[in-house]
Amino acid sequence: MKKQENNRLNLEKIFEKNGINIKTLAQVLENSEINSIVQIPLNDLIPNRFQPRIKFDETKLKEMADSIVKHGVITPIIVRQIQEGQYEIVTGERRYRASKLANKETIPAIIAEFNDKQMMELSLIENIQRENLTGIEEARSYEAMKQHLGYTQAQIAKEMGKPRSHVANLLRLLTLPEMVQQSILDEKISTGHAKLLVGLDDKEAVNLTNRIIRENLSVRDVEHILLLNQPNKKNKPVNNKTDVTKYNQLEEKLQTKLNHKQIRVDKKRIQIKFDSEEELVEFIERIQIKC
Repeated sequence: MKKQENNRLNLEKIFEKNGINIKTLAQVLENSEINSIVQIPLNDLIPNRFQPRIKFDETKLKEMADSIVKHGVITPIIVRQIQEGQYEIVTGERRYRASKLANKETIPAIIAEFNDKQMMELSLIENIQRENLTGIEEARSYEAMKQHLGYTQAQIAKEMGKPRSHVANLLRLLTLPEMVQQSILDEKISTGHAKLLVGLDDKEAVNLTNRIIRENLSVRDVEHILLLNQPNKKNKPVNNKTDVTKYNQLEEKLQTKLNHKQIRVDKKRIQIKFDSEEELVEFIERIQIKC
């Protein structure tokens, strides 16, 4: 029992070094068994399936790899065993990637027991709290919290310590065309630019995105362009908070009424997305629509 308590205290220190707060640690490790630090072959590790980060800064990875060559990996990564001889990374994917760049064969790790829900909570919540995700990565993280953890927008906002309008506005980025979303991921346009594109039809959004990139337009430039194209709305803010709140409330009402989370509402359309044909068929049957 004393050894288990010591392991837990050591893990708390390592989690703190990884930027993981003790509140989250207590929630996800309530019934977990924790082992001591071990060396695990890199070939036995797989990335975290719930990792919200899509892009990793290659320059910073190379800098970390150079440091690992000189000093090794100072802070162990956290993993869970998924089968004999194979482990999934809970936290520490950058150190794992940098260790591969440094041609290391093993990496120090702590093995702990996590279920999928706990893994997702750590990966999504903690990465968002570090505030260095792109707008799309953050938006997709919020969407995953809704889909897989059952959070409402209000719960996400409370958990993240963010205004609900911030969560709602980022989620609306997921209604943008794929080309625009990719431009945000690639940091060719900012989240501020993207928020102004929400509500345009897909062709307009893509065309304006290309213009932003080509002409290096600022957010203020884009606001001006949109106002010029809407002469009757010059006195109305581009992002009207009352309208945003109205659409957010309608979204949540529809999601609750239809028991389906992937519903988006804006001033021009209602979008209902499905992960599979079976999900679509089940949805149609549930709301008793005869085709």
